[in-house]
Amino acid sequence: MERKFAIEVYKQHGFKKLLSIEDNLEIGKFKFWVVYYGDDFKATRRVFAYVNIDDVRGALASLENMTFPKVYTDGLEIYGGGGDPVMSRVLRVTYEEVKSGKLAGKMGFVVKITNGPGERLGKGGVKPTRGADREEGAFVFSIAEAQNMAANVIDYWQAWQMRNLHVLYNEEGKKRPNLREAKIA
Repeated sequence: MERKFAIEVYKQHGFKKLLSIEDNLEIGKFKFWVVYYGDDFKATRRVFAYVNIDDVRGALASLENMTFPKVYTDGLEIYGGGGDPVMSRVLRVTYEEVKSGKLAGKMGFVVKITNGPGERLGKGGVKPTRGADREEGAFVFSIAEAQNMAANVIDYWQAWQMRNLHVLYNEEGKKRPNLREAKIA
């Protein structure tokens, strides 16, 4: 049965913006959204990126146990995209001194998503087109908020795995090579 709605894994509100993480695990991914709101509470800008669970699992664990700044010294950058016309979607997570807002002058985690035109590479990847107009969205987390977000997403992923064990393994008990061949409820 195909799902007609998104399951929200985590949500964090900021001043006139929102970061949301949705379950797209039937294709092995989470969907990260940053949405900005105007004074009338209507969305004025939305950016999103799909993140492969295998690319982000280690980063979430390092956020949870606060080893992220040591492991990802230059931050974590994940490239993706697709569609017609081809859109590039880049998710970047950094640990840096926050310039403004409630965390100004303190260290925090910045999640930045950039969407814009892209060009398809030979093996199906998408790279951002240089000089093209881009939409960006950023969300800043305190250390405690980042640890909470990581713990929630990891817990959700582990519960999802337990619920779907029957489709992660084939009839002979061998692990399926990827989630795309599995029929997930």
